[in-house]
Amino acid sequence: MNTSTISFNANTQGGPLEISVCLDSHTIYQSEITEQKQKINVILDQEDKEQDHVMEIHMRGKLASHTQLDNFGFIVADRLLEISDITLDDINISHTFFKNARYRHDFNGTEKETEEQFYGTMGCNGTVTINFSTPMYLWFLKNN
Repeated sequence: MNTSTISFNANTQGGPLEISVCLDSHTIYQSEITEQKQKINVILDQEDKEQDHVMEIHMRGKLASHTQLDNFGFIVADRLLEISDITLDDINISHTFFKNARYRHDFNGTEKETEEQFYGTMGCNGTVTINFSTPMYLWFLKNN
């Protein structure tokens, strides 16, 4: 059996938040993330046959009080989770990841749930989901 590693950096702006990473519904990482970048590794055991997988990145812990508005309703301070420098076995796949990942959230309970393309920043409690298949390199070539 071969293994591949998906790695990414996670950090916050404005204070700590909770992150968890799930692979095929199994939590493989859970921690508080701060403004200092933390490298997160997801190790995939790959068989020779094609197999579908789902990776989810969950953000929790954001409160309404973390978003500060001015007198005109514009955000002047906020708490965000940033995901960057996504690699597959040390090859940068950030573009492909962002192109294929979806971000689902409900504006921290203030609006109906929405799903949109993910561009690297989570501003609301929610989930980033990416569906992929192994062998990972074949998926990468098909979806790049």
